[in-house]
Amino acid sequence: MHNIKIRRLLNENKRPVEERIILQHELGVLREEIYRVNVMVADIQARHEIHSSKLMKRGLKMIEEISAIELLQNDVKHLYTKVMRLCTIKHDLSSQVETLSTWLE
Repeated sequence: MHNIKIRRLLNENKRPVEERIILQHELGVLREEIYRVNVMVADIQARHEIHSSKLMKRGLKMIEEISAIELLQNDVKHLYTKVMRLCTIKHDLSSQVETLSTWLE
């Protein structure tokens, strides 16, 4: 009778032990999966940082180029004003030369 009780207890305990072994194995598999996902997330974050850095550098370069273009635009406006003034002076001088030519004849 005593041996029967021991066998029954062993059989009853065998199932939870087997379930525990299965759960430990599944836990190991899940830990490996979490590790792989963490590695992938770190890789994605690193690529994102590199991409963000490149975009920031591009943005700064564009700002510098825009500033340079604005300076050139100001120079062009200034030179255009000078050219217009010189054209007016040329026109006035041409008129004076014509008047003087007519007067000398």
